[in-house]
Order: sequence, then C-alpha cells, then structure tokens
Amino acid sequence: MGNVFFDYKASLSFRCLKEYLHNKKKEGNKSEVIVADYILREAGKSGIFEKKIEDKDIVSLDKELLDMVFSAVFSPVALEKDISAIVHPFRMEPIYTTPAWKKNFSNITNGFCIAHEDMGKMEKNKFLYANIFILENLYGLKVDFFGSKVFQFKEKSTGLNRYFKANYDSRFMNVVLKGDKPALSPEELTLLSENLTEKEIWDKYLPHGLVEFQGFMMLSLVDVTQNEVLSSLKFDLLKKDAIISREHFQRLETKLRELYSQPDLRFGIVSYSGSQVEQVTMMPQIWNSIVSEEDIKGVVCTGDVDESAFDGCIYHLMMSHNEVQVVPDLTKYEKPSPVEELLLKKGIKSVMVAPLIYDGVCLGGLELGSPHVGALSATSMIYLKEILPVFSLAAKRSLEELDNKVQAVIKEEYTAIHPAVEWRFAQAALNKINKDRVNGGRLTEGEKIVFDEVHPLYGQTDVRGSSTERNKAIQADLTEQLTLARNVLNTIDGKENLNLIDEVIFRIDECIASISTGMGSGDELTILQFISNEVEDLLNHFRVSGQLSVENYNRYFNALDPKLGLVYKKRKAFEDSLTAINDAVSQYIEEQQVDIQKAFPHYFEKYKTDGVEYNIYIGDTIVPDRKYNDVYLQNLRLWQLKMTAEIAQLANQLKPNLPLPLSATHLILVNNAPISIRFREDEKQFDVDGAYNIRYEIVKKRIDKAHIKNTEERLTQPDMIAIVYTHDSEANEFIRYIRFLQKQGLLEEGIEFLELESLQGVSGLKALRVKVKVQKDVETAINTPKVINKLLEEV
Repeated sequence: MGNVFFDYKASLSFRCLKEYLHNKKKEGNKSEVIVADYILREAGKSGIFEKKIEDKDIVSLDKELLDMVFSAVFSPVALEKDISAIVHPFRMEPIYTTPAWKKNFSNITNGFCIAHEDMGKMEKNKFLYANIFILENLYGLKVDFFGSKVFQFKEKSTGLNRYFKANYDSRFMNVVLKGDKPALSPEELTLLSENLTEKEIWDKYLPHGLVEFQGFMMLSLVDVTQNEVLSSLKFDLLKKDAIISREHFQRLETKLRELYSQPDLRFGIVSYSGSQVEQVTMMPQIWNSIVSEEDIKGVVCTGDVDESAFDGCIYHLMMSHNEVQVVPDLTKYEKPSPVEELLLKKGIKSVMVAPLIYDGVCLGGLELGSPHVGALSATSMIYLKEILPVFSLAAKRSLEELDNKVQAVIKEEYTAIHPAVEWRFAQAALNKINKDRVNGGRLTEGEKIVFDEVHPLYGQTDVRGSSTERNKAIQADLTEQLTLARNVLNTIDGKENLNLIDEVIFRIDECIASISTGMGSGDELTILQFISNEVEDLLNHFRVSGQLSVENYNRYFNALDPKLGLVYKKRKAFEDSLTAINDAVSQYIEEQQVDIQKAFPHYFEKYKTDGVEYNIYIGDTIVPDRKYNDVYLQNLRLWQLKMTAEIAQLANQLKPNLPLPLSATHLILVNNAPISIRFREDEKQFDVDGAYNIRYEIVKKRIDKAHIKNTEERLTQPDMIAIVYTHDSEANEFIRYIRFLQKQGLLEEGIEFLELESLQGVSGLKALRVKVKVQKDVETAINTPKVINKLLEEV
C-alpha cells in the first residue's frame, strides 16, 4: 500500500524486543528470567535481534522462530481469546497473528483490508500517531490524545457486518534520527503539538528524512459489533421517518440482524389504534408487520374463524399485559391462534414481540421472527430492552405524523379550520368513515355542520377612499406613460413625412384628455391595449429602422416596470401602502386573538380586501365541554372595542411613513340576538343559516357605505370608531365600555348618537361614534408589534 500522506521511513526490527528481554532477565521473576534467557539464547542464534528485516525477507521468517520470539509478548492463556497481531510500524499488514485472529478473519471477506474511503483517513491518522510518538520519545512532550479506530468487516458466511475497535501498542518501537536532533523551543514544540496533522509545518521543523521508525507494533482488536449496532440503531431511530420509510425500515432490519448475528432474522412494527382492550380484533393499522393486515383479513374473510379467535394470541397477550412475549418454538406452542398459524405458514418458528410504550400508553409492538427454532429466547431480550424506549419514541413520532396527515385531509376537504371548532369537523369525519365502513366502503354524504344559538361579533378596518385613490394612481401612471410615449414619437427622424405618427400622437392626446377628468370602468384596459399594440410597435419598428435613437428608445422603456411592462409608480405606492396597513392590522388582530381565546374559546375568521374584516362567533355549541355565560360575550365586546381603538392608533402611527399616506376607518356591528351558522362546503366557509339570520349578513355588507340620516356625511370617518346597533340595550352596553376606555385615555371625550339612512332591505339602524385619541401619551401608549416595525423599515 503506497503512502500518500505518511512518508516517514519505517523498518521492521526486533532490537526493542531484545532490550525488553534483557530487562526481564535482570529484573523479572524466576519464570520470566528462564523464558527471557531461553528466547535470547535460542532465537539469537538466527541473528533476528540484530538486523533490520527488509520487506522481501518477511515472508521467509521461520514460523517456529516467530512463535518462540513472540511468546515473550503474547500470554499463552490469551492466545486463543485475544484477536491480536504483530504489524510492521505504521502498516496494517500482519506479520504474526494469534489463533483467535485467524479464527475470526478466516470468515471475513477480503481478509483484513481497509475500505478505500478509509485509506485517506488512515494515512492522516498514521501521521498523527507518528508525530505524537516523536514528541514523546525525542522531546519528552506528552500529548493527550483520545481516539480509536473502528473497522467494519463483512462475514462471508452471513453477509453481515462486524465491527472491531483497534488498539495499538508501540512499546517495541523506537524513533531513530539520521543526524542531529533539531533544537526546538517550547513555543515551537507547542506549535507542533497543536498541528499534529499539518505536514508543511512538521516538514519545516523536523524534515521527514531525518526520522526513521524501527521495531514493530502490536495491534489488538476488540469486537464491538453489539455496541456499534446499538449506537447506530439509536441514531437511526431519531430520524423523522425511521419506521415509516421503506428504505430506513430495511436498514433497521439489517442492523438488528447484525446485533443478533442472524442473517435471516425478520423485523416488523405493528401499530394499534383504539384502546388496549380492542387489540387485534380491531383490525389494527399495520406499518410493516411480519403478519400483514391482508393476511389477517384473509383469514377472517374465509369464514373459517371469527375475530374472537384472535383473543389469546401473542399480540393480544403483549397488549394486555404490556410485557414482552417470547416463543422459542412456535411448533410446540399450546393452543395456537390463527396468528401463530399464520406465522408458521410464513416460515417463522421462533418469535418475540415487545410492547412499544410511551408515557404509559402502549402504541403497538415490535416483532422479531426467525425460521430457526430456539433462535429467539429469553436472553434475546437483553439487547432489545436497551433500544425499546427509542423505538417507542420513533413510534410516537410516526403516529403524530400520521395524525398530521389525517388533519391535512380534513382541512383539504373542508377548510383551514379554526381550532375552536376543529373538534366538530373531526367528529364529522369519523362519523363519515364509520358510515362508509358500514356501507361496504361506498362513499356516503358528509353530515351538515351547524352551530346554533351563537352570538356574532363583526368588525372592520377599511382604507378610506381606496377606490378613489386607486383610480387616481392608475390615472397618474397612464398619463405619465402616454406623455412619455408622445414625447419619444416626436423625436423620430423624418416624422414630417409620416402622417401616421401624427395620427397616433393625436390619439394619445385624446386618451390623456379623456382620463383627465376621471377613469371609466374600461378605460385602463383600452388604453393599455392601445399602447401595447400600436404605440410600442411603432417605437420598436423605428428603432430597428434607425429613425429612433437608442437614447430616446431607452428613455421610454426604462421608465416601465420590468415585470409589468408599464409605468407603475403611483399604483405601486398605493398598493404598498394598502398592503402595509392591511398586514399591520391583520397581524395585530392575530396577536390579540391569542390572549382573548384563553377567556373562552370562540370561532374567529378574518379576511383582507381593501381593509381587514373579521367575524367572531361565541356560544356553548362552539365549546360544548365548557359552561357558557353571557359574561364572556360582554368581555369579548369590550376587548373588541379596545382592540379597535388600538388598531386606529397603529394605523395613524403608520400613516406618515407610507409612500402614499392613506387613512383608515373603523366599524363595529352589534347584534344581541343569537344566530345559527352553517358550514358551506362549496365555499369552504361558514355562513348564516336560516331566513331570519340573513338580515344580519345584509347589514354587514352594506353598513360601511351608510350615511347619517338626512345628510351626505359617511358614517365611517378616519380616526373614529362607528358602532352600529338596533336596540337601545346594545347602545347602553357599549356606552359603558366607551366611558371606561375614555377614562383609560384610549378614546376622546364625547359620544355621537346617530341615526342612519335606510339601506336596501334594512331600516331603523342607529350608531354611536367616538373619536380615538391617536396622539398617545406615555400612559396610554401601546407596544408597537414587531410587524409594524418591520413594515416601517420596508416602506
């Protein structure tokens, strides 16, 4: 094996062993003296202690001579047990091995070889060990190093991997200098000790040609297969899909075979749904079981047995007692159930099943099966108990993943369900599954989801005059683009001979004039088509013909938005401002919802248009496991009013930092009478149910445009909160809340009592209106959410 990284010279020698034997002869006990004297005298006759042994001479060394020499370092008692070898300094090829080595590696594929991917790492490690040896033996500098190499081998007979930890003994090796020892300062020695694998640094202070290693090394291997496999199993089981992924599952099975040294061991995981008493008879959901779900169903469907026949099987006993069940010989199992008979049909003659328990709950079982009688017994549980907790954790995680998939299906079938009512959708889904099963798998219609007697709350924050501002932005952008196009067309060479250009300029002026007083519903599309199909075609043509300069051509097209292909300055300012307000309000409402849900859970939904609207429904049908009281409704209304005042403050705070300063209006609708809501599957949302309740929905859609009776004044005004109601009792309740918030400094003093004009299909509406104290002082200031700060930075 050529050394790519390690290039120190090393030679095989037994001089260090000779010194060791002389010391034993002088200082050893009587038996050590006799052995040392004999080896020195008899082996010394061959001259083996005096010379360096070249590579070509190694194979010619007499085995009996080596047996005699190495009897000094290998205990006769340990020869049959220790997996040891004598190796050339910093090489891996054995020169002499113990019987235990030969016994173990006679069954190893390719003998004792290093995998190709490990060769570079091994060369680097050899260089590291050599440098540590140099520092310690030449300079007396002890370097603490903790590390060992684990080798992986494949057995020929089983095809399974085995793992051995390598330990080196360098007592019979020394380092020889081919010249004067370099004088190194303490700083230089520290530098070398801190850079043990940096070859350039070592070559600078200690050239490799100056050093030669002489002697031999003792290599001992310890079988760590079980420790390595157990550690690897634990690591694999921490992966998200450890027992769901087919690939990962097969890897687990291979490692369990290595752990038990059984190449035909079968591994399975079975997950049970339902309570423990339901067990096998509930037809469990099986992930990767030795006995598949189809096998069990096949037995039941034949009519030969009923589901009660599974009572008393090994799985049933495991789940009932939460204990490992081991059957060394299935052929002699007393009173076998159809499960044991199925296992025998599949060639399993020895089986062990262990419960997977997490937080005191049995989630399922782990299965091990073998085609050999007695392959699994009570002693097989020793390794299994160490990894069962990790298997249980993996099973728990997998069940949660499956539950998440079920939730995803529910939400795909219905909507992004609010947590407060998710229980009802899950109940409906389970009922449908049961109906489908009763009907032989035929799909049945899902049940209607209705919540009766719930109290509605509605709120809205809208951008004032958004339609007008949007039209003004469109008008400004179109005017700028048309003007720019006209100016560029006027620069075309030879224009005086092209009446068509004058005609197009005339039409451009007409477009500018037509939108100067306002935008019609189809004006934007008509003008953009005119620009794209006629004006820009002319510009492209005259640029190619050379009659339009590059400068003027680019002056037009560089002014366009690269993605949209049109002037998009005022519209972008409007859209960015509108988005900033909507995002800020929406995020703030979400933040506040987290806390108010704790008082009493309720259904909440919001959606964004040119503002933010939200619906809230509260009542005992929403949360049937808690006692509802109107105090929670009153608390929610006070929270709604306080939050709306804070939203007004946030919108006002955001306004001066927007590209286009937009104002926001705020509205609350009060409705004392409870209503019913039904989930509309076609629209994937809740809506009012019943003719009586439709009036509430009509009011919601029309009040934002309502005027004060006998005036042209809109109800909703910037920095003010409008509270629409029908009955005086509703007004009296909110008057209390307003006075409370005025005292707290959120609202200005004074309340307006207003009557509203009749809306289409709705009359008799009244309103309270109160001004928000937007100029906050220290005592009334609210914490600005992070989203506001982020939006301000972006704007």
